[in-house]
Amino acid sequence: MAIFVAVIGTGVCGWVYNIVYVLCSGPFDELPGLSGYAPATIIYNNVGRNGFFVLWSLICLVAYQVGATAMQANARSFHAFSRDRGLPDRGLFARLAPNRVPVYAVWLVVFISLLMGVLDFASYIAVSAIFSLCAVALDGSYIIPIALKMWFRDHPEVNYKPGPFDLGRGWKGKVINLIAIGWTCFVIIILSLPEAIPVTASTMNYASPIAGAVLLGSLVWYFAGGNRHYKGPRSIVDPDVAAKELYDQKEAARDQVDVAN
Repeated sequence: MAIFVAVIGTGVCGWVYNIVYVLCSGPFDELPGLSGYAPATIIYNNVGRNGFFVLWSLICLVAYQVGATAMQANARSFHAFSRDRGLPDRGLFARLAPNRVPVYAVWLVVFISLLMGVLDFASYIAVSAIFSLCAVALDGSYIIPIALKMWFRDHPEVNYKPGPFDLGRGWKGKVINLIAIGWTCFVIIILSLPEAIPVTASTMNYASPIAGAVLLGSLVWYFAGGNRHYKGPRSIVDPDVAAKELYDQKEAARDQVDVAN
């Protein structure tokens, strides 16, 4: 429910945000302005210097929180693939610290992020391509599980088990899944198009070639040895420890109920 509310809230706020930006943008030929970033110039022109620093501080705070969330999600992905032997790292990034944090995976994400930041000094085009690839790759990752679920749901070797939220096997679920796949494919195509015509080396959108290179590298690794090592999600948690933690959580919940009564 929280995720649903967050998605709806983000969509509504983003819709209003873009309308306000367009109405307050002023002449387009004066953008992006001295800052080189159109949103910053629009804010500065409408609220002045002091108002700009206040609003921009909030934007920087939100950007920091988004970055922290993205780092957590990426570290978790590296940890999961390493745990399942999907990476040629001999389980290095699956190791957990005493506080159960995948420290190696976190520092790997930090190191890659630092490299991307340094790349901005070398080539703005390369950085723009990587940032464009983020949206294309993320949207593409949504299509894969949806399509595979529709295709292999009833396969005897898959043993598919629905989660807490499932659209069911009726026509409504199939229609919603097909709409999701079609819309995401459309968005990926739009995000892969160049921003200007004629297309030159400086205006080319390199998101699709880089995405293709990543997919090709993944296929090479899969057929070179990944298919022999990757066996799907694995658990590295001691069953006895997990059972004890679950028991302690239930006992704590009962104590809270007794205190409330």
